[in-house]
Amino acid sequence: MTHTKLLTDFLSTLYKFIDYTNTLSLNDVHQNNNDIFIETFNHLANFANQIPVELETIKNDLITNPNNKQVMIKYKQILLSCSINEVIEKLKSFYIDYKNVYPQLTKDQLDLMLKIRDKFNLSDSALSLVLIFISKLCRTSFPSISFDLIMEAFKIKNDLGKFLGLNHLKNYVFSESTLSNQLSLNACPICNGQGEPFHNSPCYNMINFNDDFLPSKLWMKCNLCENLYSKYFPHKFMSDNPSIKVIRKSTTPPPSNFTDINTHNLRNWCDILNNLTKHSSGTNILEVGIGKGALIATALEFGYSIDCIEIDESVACEISNMLDHDIICCDFLNFKTDKTYDIITMGDVIEHLSNPIYGLKKAHSLLNNNGVLWISTPNYESAFNKLHKINVAMWNEPYHLTYFSKVGLENIVKNLGFEILDYRISINYNGSMEMILKKSKKLA
Repeated sequence: MTHTKLLTDFLSTLYKFIDYTNTLSLNDVHQNNNDIFIETFNHLANFANQIPVELETIKNDLITNPNNKQVMIKYKQILLSCSINEVIEKLKSFYIDYKNVYPQLTKDQLDLMLKIRDKFNLSDSALSLVLIFISKLCRTSFPSISFDLIMEAFKIKNDLGKFLGLNHLKNYVFSESTLSNQLSLNACPICNGQGEPFHNSPCYNMINFNDDFLPSKLWMKCNLCENLYSKYFPHKFMSDNPSIKVIRKSTTPPPSNFTDINTHNLRNWCDILNNLTKHSSGTNILEVGIGKGALIATALEFGYSIDCIEIDESVACEISNMLDHDIICCDFLNFKTDKTYDIITMGDVIEHLSNPIYGLKKAHSLLNNNGVLWISTPNYESAFNKLHKINVAMWNEPYHLTYFSKVGLENIVKNLGFEILDYRISINYNGSMEMILKKSKKLA
């Protein structure tokens, strides 16, 4: 990348300047020692948007009086200060202004940038921000290093969030105790295969981020199923919760954030239901994960029978009150019923499940013969991701445990006894995919 090469070339010159001036004795001032001073100035002039007048003036004084120690000392101080400020501002511009930092740094470029820790005498605040800036430049080329840089930054400055310009982080303080609350996944939760670091993401960017999660999310790519999974995930979201209860309408609900469903959203669910009923012999539906209640409302308008499962009790209560409809509050993996269904929907659910294979098997078992399952989930190899590179919110989503590809998910559902009837790009979420699957055979 031209911009990062310009920065690393300048850093290389600047480090030579720092090393030279650190070893230079004030009693040994010679005219031929000024070459590195002028070279660094010229490089800074090409790198920076503007050279301070004071620096330009003192450079001319140094050329005129090369043996003046006081002039040399002042020139060194101002040149170094200007250079460091320009480097930090350039890194900041990469972090803020460049939406698609791609391709990422090479190892040599990264090594040069990481020397900033040793070469620059930065405050904790400045150093932590520099580490955050650099982490973006190696998210895909060196994801493990990118992860470590974000973690190091928050360890150095635990209230770093308030300096990143994000309102939801203004009161966030990182605690190292969060580390002990994470499960380190040594194998893929989808197929139990081994994984390698694939992509690192700053999940602190997401508005739903909280201190249950680490501020950095390291995605691993499974060598067996080729899907992705989070290396670290909070224990509390992986533990088994066997409780099951039915939420019924209790009070008239106040206005809430769930009422922002518009006609476009409802029309989309109308189209999805119409497409599903073309492949199904009935309209008895089970929805797993109710979102904002749009599918329930649409199905009720159509006169369909719909049972609903939601793991978040607060969401279940609010939607039940709003729509006057019973909601089963439980973890789908622990759901038990003697009923079977013509249609099951799992809209953006499987990426949250601690055991997605078991979740798909359970859906298979709850379908009538020839019943259909509708799935939507983020696709890390989607057309949207290919176009937008690292600037895709789904990389940063803290609550997602897994991240599928089209091929990776297709292989799984075929092995579980499903026939793929339909595949399409989701219009609900950028970079997500939707599949309609038909129960084609019994599982062994």
